[in-house]
Amino acid sequence: YRITIVLKDSNTAVASPSGDLHFINSGSPALATAGSGDVLTGIILGFLAQGYPSLQAALMGTWLHGRAGSLAGEYLSTESVMASDVTDYLSSGFKELARTKHVS
Repeated sequence: YRITIVLKDSNTAVASPSGDLHFINSGSPALATAGSGDVLTGIILGFLAQGYPSLQAALMGTWLHGRAGSLAGEYLSTESVMASDVTDYLSSGFKELARTKHVS
């Protein structure tokens, strides 16, 4: 099968269609909240809708989700973050991602 799989846990991994496993180095306990997975799915689907290949969409989406969660946890406190708060910090994460030239 030619699928990309996101293995979401306290450590996130993305499995590629070729069998490679990529570990994502962003994230925070702040993401352990109801609706956080829905936010992650929306981010990845947004990249897919823009035409990014599935592996790149999953890698960028999981990193961005983790980074936004980390930022939300830093500014709001890990225990109080809600899924909607994660979306508030996506723009900061996008700016960081754009600097790496992976997204424009």
